[in-house]
Amino acid sequence: MSSSRETVRDALSALLNTALVGSGKPAQNEYGYPIADFAGQSPIVVVSSAGSERNMQTLDTRRKSFFYLNIIVFVLYADAASSWTEADAEDALDTIEATIDQVIATNLTNGTTWADLGYDGRTRTGNATIASTQYRYEVIPVKAEVFHD
Repeated sequence: MSSSRETVRDALSALLNTALVGSGKPAQNEYGYPIADFAGQSPIVVVSSAGSERNMQTLDTRRKSFFYLNIIVFVLYADAASSWTEADAEDALDTIEATIDQVIATNLTNGTTWADLGYDGRTRTGNATIASTQYRYEVIPVKAEVFHD
């Protein structure tokens, strides 16, 4: 299995992109890294690194790592010009979180990238201003367990 957090982040990003972006799907774009300016896109999903934990599993050479990632959903809070409301923003957050949960539930194990994938505690929501535009956001902490020889 992979010993690289980047490989795990990229694999999760690809799964989320397939599930979330495209005609009839809930997100406009998905990125496997943080971006500074959304260029008017909404909703968008970002997968970012959030730390690692590595340790020896046995006295042999087998090692276990935990790779922590944040999946962050950003949704335009409100826009009078397009009739997008605060209720639309909250509904979009809920729909995207449910879709992300399905992706994780369907991919709990992946024999080549991770041994276990799951939420790492409670999600957090809030409001943020990015490039002078107000967004609702949700941070979904996830943890991937990886074994190495």
